[in-house]
Amino acid sequence: MLLFAALMLTACTGGGNTGKGGYTAKPSSVPVLTSVPSPAPTSAEAPDSAGDNGSGQSGEISGQSTNGADAQIPDSSVDQGQQGDDSSDREQQGDASAQDPGNEPEEPPIGLYINEVLPTNSSAVKHNGGYFDMIELYNGSDETVMLSDFYLSDSKKHLTDYPLPAAELEPGGYAVFYCTGEYYKESEYDLAFKLSYFGEKIYLSDAEGNIIDKVQYTRLPADVSYGRDGLGGYRLYPFPSLGAENSGGYERMAELPAVDVEPGFYDGAVYISFTTGGTIHYTLDGSAPDKYSKVWNGDPIAVDKTCPVRAYAEEEDCIDSFIASYGYFVGEPDYEMDVLMVSIADRDFDTMNANYRSSKKYKANISLFSEGKAEFSIDCGICVTGCTSRAYDKKSYRVKFSSDYGPTKLKYRVFDGLDIDEFDALVLRSGSQDIDGPMMRDEYISSLSLSSGYIDNVLAQAYRPVNLYVNGDYRGIYYIRERIDEDMIAAHCGCEPEEVTLIEQMSEIKAGKDYKEWLDFWKYLKTNKLTDDAAYEYAESIVDLKSVADYFIIQLWCGNIDTDNVRVAKAGDGKWFYVLYDLDLSLCREVPGSTDRLLGKFNSGLYTFNALAYRLLETERFRELFCERLAELAKTVYSDETALAYIDALAAKLDHDMVYSCERWYGVEDSSKDIKYRSYSSWQKSVEALRKSVTGRAGLVIKDFIAEKGISKELQERYFSDFTGTDQ
Repeated sequence: MLLFAALMLTACTGGGNTGKGGYTAKPSSVPVLTSVPSPAPTSAEAPDSAGDNGSGQSGEISGQSTNGADAQIPDSSVDQGQQGDDSSDREQQGDASAQDPGNEPEEPPIGLYINEVLPTNSSAVKHNGGYFDMIELYNGSDETVMLSDFYLSDSKKHLTDYPLPAAELEPGGYAVFYCTGEYYKESEYDLAFKLSYFGEKIYLSDAEGNIIDKVQYTRLPADVSYGRDGLGGYRLYPFPSLGAENSGGYERMAELPAVDVEPGFYDGAVYISFTTGGTIHYTLDGSAPDKYSKVWNGDPIAVDKTCPVRAYAEEEDCIDSFIASYGYFVGEPDYEMDVLMVSIADRDFDTMNANYRSSKKYKANISLFSEGKAEFSIDCGICVTGCTSRAYDKKSYRVKFSSDYGPTKLKYRVFDGLDIDEFDALVLRSGSQDIDGPMMRDEYISSLSLSSGYIDNVLAQAYRPVNLYVNGDYRGIYYIRERIDEDMIAAHCGCEPEEVTLIEQMSEIKAGKDYKEWLDFWKYLKTNKLTDDAAYEYAESIVDLKSVADYFIIQLWCGNIDTDNVRVAKAGDGKWFYVLYDLDLSLCREVPGSTDRLLGKFNSGLYTFNALAYRLLETERFRELFCERLAELAKTVYSDETALAYIDALAAKLDHDMVYSCERWYGVEDSSKDIKYRSYSSWQKSVEALRKSVTGRAGLVIKDFIAEKGISKELQERYFSDFTGTDQ
């Protein structure tokens, strides 16, 4: 019989009660290196029995792995942990016991060894105002050791990249190090690398690159450490004791519940049994099971309606397993698009929607199904997002991946055509202020503008349309979107999130440290023109002027009337550039007057945030750049042929499933009183109206721009003769 385990990445942990790891007996009072104070746990609570669950791709999973793991990872394409240039040293692990045969400790030649690791420090130990992963060394020899003779690393190819401080470690002494990464490194006991949530190897080596000791850990629950037990093995410690003697500990985690029926779509009821041992608690209402949840009695569970099956296992002398989540769809339509299921306690979902102005996150799970098969399942935090649309009954949601809820990243290529397969957050977008329109304006304009390659210096969110279920309730068509934050920008620009600075509405700092450069520049613009060479070159030195031109051309073409949703960003040592965001209120007015609405007045009232483009358009150099870009984009990206083809392609993608989405919402009187949900026939009409609005639009935008900004005959003839009828 085929067994199906949750598409999750889990770690094996265990039970028992042992002393501190080490090869020599330790005195009752162990001297700690004075310059490395023992960390004080802030809230050393045992891990929640509900646990976390991870992400991966679909696959049939056969029982237990050879090392007693809860579940065998389906294939090598599943989450690979923290990948660098030596992924072989950072292998993705299944749920392995602490006594993994491949990780049996051997006595290091000098008696200095890695004694305890805390890979996911969520709340156990605070350091310099934050929570960083930790590594503890122990001197089990009879001689004092000079730490500067040694190195710690998580990469076999970079063993000597991270030197230890010039300090002596006495016999029986501990040294505790914090894996802060380069950005947060402040002291010599901070290491410029981070530990992978998903498991990896840690090396202790000498200056010649000889490996003195190594430890390999797998995914662990938050605030659970992995360390030596003093008896030649390793244990899992729910009460981390870095810098002090260990006590308690477990040999492994309980086995992750597996099922005998593959999650997915069925015409009628299915009967599900768990194929793994232990005491299994489960729920069918979307809530995370706990010790008070129903206990499986061994009889098949009848699932006769759409719902998630969520379960965890308890075993004697074990840490509770992570939660497994399996989605079953019974008697649902034959959708053409993918399906996303959100599993969450009903009370939490109701509270979250009722308090829609709050950004409080609630524990949940999301699972994606493509062509009827499960692609990933991952625990997360979820909250309402948006501005005006928060009040709508069909709300948008933000999903966050962090150790507070489960895995720190979703490792899956969510978006076609986007070469990014790790995400810290996503948005489930309802259609927002375009719910009562074609429900595609924002996605359409951003993809049309950027996918051709003509615009490569403005950033936009990728999208993936799906049918959304919350537990067993169908919620209609949504879009999975990237979330604009430092992680997204870093992924697109090839840098670290700490190197990104993000500004909203031109002066609201959302992330990063380089904001002073922008704020000083924005202040300068309010009182200074850019018409002299020095001022123009100042602007050109810090801002990508082509990004400015292209961003405002997009805004002009689509006639966006919600222009305060503006974002600028800087990645590393690069120049500032624009980020597209929220174009729902676009392509809904006639073209004449659009230039005046966007650029007619300087940075006030409805024109607030246009200072840079306004000042630049006062200069001859930028006016020519703007005209050149407007002409090129009008002939290519915004030509009727291209613009209409994009509408038709997206409408065709939505069409089949839009029938079900409209059936779900048409006739619902929205509590906001601001919108009316469309019928399918009405949606079709809105798409046709969208097609009409883009037909001939590029030429009309050019004529409006020429008239409003007084473009010279010379520039008109050079760039716009195809649209104005003038010849060179």
